[in-house]
Parts: sequence; structure tokens; C-alpha cells
Amino acid sequence: MKKIISIFVMTMIITCLMGISVFAENTNLIVKQVKTSPEIITPGENFKVNFNLENKSNGTISDITIKFVGIEGTASLTGFSPLNTTNEINLDKIEKNSDKEVSIDMLADPSLKSGTYNIIIDLVYNNKYGNIIEENKTIGFVVSKKANLIISKLSQNGEDNDEDSKLYVGFINAGQATLNDVLLKVTVNDEEYINYYGMLESGDDDFYEMELPQDESINGKIEITYSDELNRENNISKDFENQVEESAKEEVKEEKSGFFSSIGKFFKTIFGLGN
Repeated sequence: MKKIISIFVMTMIITCLMGISVFAENTNLIVKQVKTSPEIITPGENFKVNFNLENKSNGTISDITIKFVGIEGTASLTGFSPLNTTNEINLDKIEKNSDKEVSIDMLADPSLKSGTYNIIIDLVYNNKYGNIIEENKTIGFVVSKKANLIISKLSQNGEDNDEDSKLYVGFINAGQATLNDVLLKVTVNDEEYINYYGMLESGDDDFYEMELPQDESINGKIEITYSDELNRENNISKDFENQVEESAKEEVKEEKSGFFSSIGKFFKTIFGLGN
């Protein structure tokens, strides 16, 4: 009798364990992918959050809800707001071994600082057994103010266009973001000239100027590199040229030779060396 009871108890335990194993392996709803569009969120602008959900179980999963709970470490979603809806996404069902995409439109607050924000979501659904499953997930939002450096002025006649053969480059931080490691490089034919400026706050401007050769044609390039608030390197560039005619080159040479000839005559007169 005891032997029969023992066999019965063991059979029940094995059956229960098998049931638990099957239950655990066949109730999975996977957040396969989360993307924001655009990928980098700009403060003050709209964006979309796209979810790809995959049913890895062998039965239908139903009554699916994705709820935005808050930013990691807080109980609120400060800085991010759903547009024309609540902070929940609802989905009727996903059949076994299939996936679906859902999305929500949101707005980023203009006062948000650049950086990565870890957002906590609740994923709630009914598995094929009718049990309610609730899971916490973390997704990331990358926020960055727009970086926009522009060359505001380029002149080969100085700042006020009244100095011949003098390059003037003016530039301004026309974006929202602080720019770091601002570096300007001017290439004139085969020569490079570099100037480091460091940081430019939003609205700041600066300039660079240098003498240009008068008696040769110029093929030049201006390149400014900088890093944005996510430490991504950016650059802007602009080409310039000045083709000098042979007659102009000769005039410059004649002016130089005339100048030195006058000097020579002056010293000859002083020291009584010839006519």
C-alpha cells in the first residue's frame, strides 16, 4: 500500500513540474525592438516611439498594454508627453509565433537637456491560460539639442572688403547646442593654417583672418570641425579660389622690382656709387 502511495505522489510531483515547465516556456511576449523616430530626439519637437512585439509562445496572447511609467529613478514622465492620447498603448492580440508593431506619438519638452533618458514601461498581457502577466522593461531615449555652425562671411578683401589679398572668415553658432573643440583649418594651395577656438555657446560668433599671396593663383579650402553635446564630431567646409592672370603677376613683380630699384638708387646716391 505504501509503495502504491509513493508511486502516486511521485507521479503527481513529476506532472506538476512538467506543467510548470511548459507554463514558463510558452507564455513569452518579447519586446523585440524599440525605435524612436527620429533616432535622436530634439527638445521642443515631436517624435514617435515604435515597438515590435513578438509572441514566442504556442498560444494566442491577448489584452496587451504598454504603459509609460516614468523616468528611471522617478515616478513621473517629466519632459515627455504623449500626443492626442494617454500614456498607454493597447493591442487586442498577437497570434502564436507572430509579431506586431505598435507606436505612439510624443512631444519632448523644450527645456530637456542633452543625454540618454532611461524610460520605465509596464508590459501587461493575458497568456493562453488566461493568466495576467506583468513585466517591467527599460527603454532608452537619446536627446540632443540641434548643433548648427555656419560660415557667416567669407571675403578675400578683408572684413570690410577694402583690404586686398586678406582672407576673412566669420562663423557663428546658429544652433541650440553648445559646441566644443571648435577648430578651423585653412588650406591655401599646399599650405595649412590652423586655429583652435574651443567652446562656442549658442549665438556666439568668431572670426579668422590672414594675408593671402598677391602674385599667385589660389585654390583654398576652409574647414571647421566641432563636437556637439553628445560628443559627436561634425564639420562644415567651403572652397574658395582666386585665379591671377599672368599680366597681374607681372605687375606685382614690376612693383616689387621698382621698389627695390628705388632703394638701390637711394643708397647709391648717398654713398656716391655711380649714377
